Formats: sequence, C-alpha cells, structure tokens
Amino acid sequence: MNNPERNEFKAPSLQILADRLNLAHIEESFHFPRYFEIETVNACNARCVMCTIDDWEKVRNPIMSDKLFAKFAEEVSNHHERVDRVCLNRDGEPTLDKNLHKKIKLLKDAGIKEVTLATNVQLLDEKRIHQYLDAGLDDIMLSIDGNTKKTFEEIRVDLDYETVVQNSLNLIKIRDKKNLPLIIRLRMIILDSNQHEVQDWISFWSDKVGPNDQVYAKVAHTWGNQLNRETDENVQAYADKPCIAPFSSMIIHTNGTVPMCSIDYASKMKIGDFSKNSIAEIWNDEPMMNIRKLHANSCRNEIALCRGCRIWEEDRKVWS
Repeated sequence: MNNPERNEFKAPSLQILADRLNLAHIEESFHFPRYFEIETVNACNARCVMCTIDDWEKVRNPIMSDKLFAKFAEEVSNHHERVDRVCLNRDGEPTLDKNLHKKIKLLKDAGIKEVTLATNVQLLDEKRIHQYLDAGLDDIMLSIDGNTKKTFEEIRVDLDYETVVQNSLNLIKIRDKKNLPLIIRLRMIILDSNQHEVQDWISFWSDKVGPNDQVYAKVAHTWGNQLNRETDENVQAYADKPCIAPFSSMIIHTNGTVPMCSIDYASKMKIGDFSKNSIAEIWNDEPMMNIRKLHANSCRNEIALCRGCRIWEEDRKVWS
C-alpha cells in the first residue's frame, strides 16, 4: 500500500476538488471511492455513430458473474456511508441484464444512497419499468439524441425512435402513478448532425417531465483522444487542472478489470483487478496513487487519455 506525503496534495486546485466532494481535504478521498460505475453487461443492442463499441464489445466477459457482483455488493455495503452513487452500467446497455432489478435491490438493501443507470431506452418496456421502480431505483438517464425519427435513427443505429419515445413517456407516467421519487434525466449528445434540433428537443421533453427531473444537451467528448483528438487549446487549458475522477470514482468491468476512469474503455491504464483484490486495495495501490500524483502536480498531460479531457466539467452541459 502506498502512503503519500501530504505535501504532494496541497495544490489550491485540489482544494477545489475537495469542496466539490464535500471533503475538508482531498486526502480524505483516499479512504474509499464515492462513485462507482459497475458494468454488468458488456454488450449493446445499438451501434451509435459516436460509440467505441467495436473496440470493447466481446473483448470482456459478456455478463458479470453473480459471484463477482455479490462481492461488490458486500464490500460497498461495508462502506455505504462513504458511497454516494452506484451506476449499474459503463459501456454496455444495462437493460440487456435480465437480473438487473435484483442487482438494484441488492444495492439498496446494502444501504447505497443512490442507485442509477443510463439506457438507450429501446428495451425499457413496462415490465422492466415496474421491476426497476419496485426494486428501488433512484435515478435513470435516458439517452435520446434527436427530435425527429430521421435524425435519431441515423445516430442511434438499430434503435426505433417511436419505441424509445413511447418507453420514455411510459416511464414518466408509471413513475408518477406510483408517486415515486425517481429522478429522470433526459440527455441529448450534441453532434453536427443533430445540433439543429437541440432547442426543439429540449422544449419537447421539458413539457413532459416533472419538476425534479432534468433535460439537457451535452457536447460529445473524444473518449480521451481515442475517438477524436482534443484540440491543442484544450490540452493547454486543462494541463494544470486535476480531474476529479481519480479522487472520486471507480469503474469495474464485467471481468473485474478496473481501468483508470470511465473513458478508458479498453483498460489502457489498468489500475487493478477486482476479481483478485478488494476495492480498498485497488483504490490505494500504486497505479491509482501515481495517477493522482500526476494530476496533483500539473502533469496530467503525461497521460495520453487525460490530455485535454473535459468529460467531468460542468460547463459542457446546456440545461433547459
């Protein structure tokens, strides 16, 4: 286990991160991750034009084993007071997991404050809606990248626009009928092919959701320079700004591989293996601590995936 000297984490920019995490000092983040994305399915029913699916689908176990997920649930239950959120997907489509509702309930029974997931909505039929809501799902993000059938289906290849819209409306209706506090977030990824529909899309969905829901558009990111290259301007602008992810979030793929962060879909910067070690061990082991040190000392550009990456910057969102 690595025990860093406190003076390595004294930059004022790190205190800004600590404030975002509601911590007195950034070193408190070393105890245990606050946020998790755990991939129970490594597959998808869509072929979206901005996705990296050809690089990750079928290279890992298609389904996370029940044994590995049970190990995850047990460990986070022992630290539930520190865990703010668990997202039940990463790269794959979570609704392909026929036992997803059981995993939601297991985490809620373990004391996790917020269990969430993101979906392309195609398979979110009424049966799944009732299963997820009854299991205690707290939050869900619906990805809908167009306001017309033509635009949507050119981006979300293999999905059906009418089905996605109807499933989304059914979710809102059933949530309201059950009088549940589920937060529904509707997100549009802004691309050259759909930017002309952003305002109409926001207007359409803003009229459908409740007062606590969210409707927003977000500029597509580069997957850490893997899908597209960040501009030199962004690389320079963020060179001395530490990212919040190494101090807050852990990703676990279906086979237990733990990559550096959510954009590291191919685990180019592997920091551990949850099938062999605990979350706590991985979180404070040398690979993770070295990444933190680089970010803390304005050296993030030494990591190719981090050069100019702005995925967790809030100014990337256009809120309704």
